[in-house]
Amino acid sequence: MPPRSNGYDNGRLLQATPETVDGASRLVGNAKTLESAFGPEDLYLAHGRGDGFPPQLWSLSEHAPCKCGACKREMYSYNMAEVISDFG
Repeated sequence: MPPRSNGYDNGRLLQATPETVDGASRLVGNAKTLESAFGPEDLYLAHGRGDGFPPQLWSLSEHAPCKCGACKREMYSYNMAEVISDFG
């Protein structure tokens, strides 16, 4: 489920599930997407084991601040329960 960057709009976090297609195991895209910031970059999973916090999938936008002030780097997270819900 890599983030998909879009230079002119928000990115999307895509889901895929392993399935057998023509006798070979492949990842097949799921219709569910989660909207992200402009230019998503890098993923980090904070699994939450032992710290009492729920698992979070963190990302960082790649757009640095610009002259117009509209572009900013953002750090954000998804609750993993939301990321993995509605698979298949």
